[in-house]
Amino acid sequence: SGAEGYREISADDLMKIIDFMERKKCRTMSLQKYIETFIEDIALGRRITGRGRRFSKGTVDSFKQTMRKWAQYQAARGAMLDFQEVDMAVYRDYSAFLMGQNYSINTIGKCIKNLKQILLTAEADGYRIHSAIRSRNFKVHQVKTDAIYLTQSDLRAMQQLDLSTQPYFYEVARDIFLI
Repeated sequence: SGAEGYREISADDLMKIIDFMERKKCRTMSLQKYIETFIEDIALGRRITGRGRRFSKGTVDSFKQTMRKWAQYQAARGAMLDFQEVDMAVYRDYSAFLMGQNYSINTIGKCIKNLKQILLTAEADGYRIHSAIRSRNFKVHQVKTDAIYLTQSDLRAMQQLDLSTQPYFYEVARDIFLI
């Protein structure tokens, strides 16, 4: 027993206080710093998907692309926006900015989707975000494409294909395709 009016703090109580202070310190991070930390965490596996798996390299790259475009947007507007400032006006302005950069609807949609996911994750981490983020109007636009692409293994197989028994232009056509 300690001095009158005070009680001893258990190790468990002390750990709860330290945990609370760490979470409080974390919530003072800027949105830009949070985005950078989020991307680092998913790249290193400190954050996992809702299915309990690591984020794929493609997903990490997509978030990095979103971060670059978000930073360009903020630089163009001369303002560093914080969690609660991302509202419907910012959504419309950011979308218009990306359209002005001649990005496709699907690229813009991916940036909006990633930004929204980051903000909702921040909210789960204790940050206050603008209620518009959960609005149905803060939505991702996309169009169906007919784009077909080859995987890295498809490209390697094509590159290693022996065309020596074929006319010379087969090799030339393949090499031009692979460029």
